Amino acid sequence: MGMMYMRAKKYKGAGKPYEQYWNNPQETKPEDLQTSIFFQVKN
Repeated sequence: MGMMYMRAKKYKGAGKPYEQYWNNPQETKPEDLQTSIFFQVKN
């Protein structure tokens, strides 16, 4: 969905997207995981 948004708004990517986990995936149930996905764009 993020990639489609970037294409629709004509943003140019500046690298690969990456994830940040806000809690430990090894100690947390999958339904309780909190994750952010970041998309790098050029200015």
